[in-house]
Amino acid sequence: MTTFVKGKKVQVSVYFALLLTLVFALSPQGYAPVGFVCCLLHETGHLFCMKAVGCKIKGVAFGVYGMRIDSELPLSFKKEALVALG
Repeated sequence: MTTFVKGKKVQVSVYFALLLTLVFALSPQGYAPVGFVCCLLHETGHLFCMKAVGCKIKGVAFGVYGMRIDSELPLSFKKEALVALG
């Protein structure tokens, strides 16, 4: 499934949606939504750091193995380290 948010391409894999649904359904004490929000906040930190170092973000893709960010510029080692620490 592909959509655009503020001109940026956002893709969500069918497998990601199925896995998320499974985790939410099997969460016995309801902690899955809290974990999902924590993961979103974590990845948002990387996005903010990318914007801070001047990287242009083209799109974001959510898959079974995590989130992938498509950007225009290759980052130097220092900038890449800052994004990773973000």
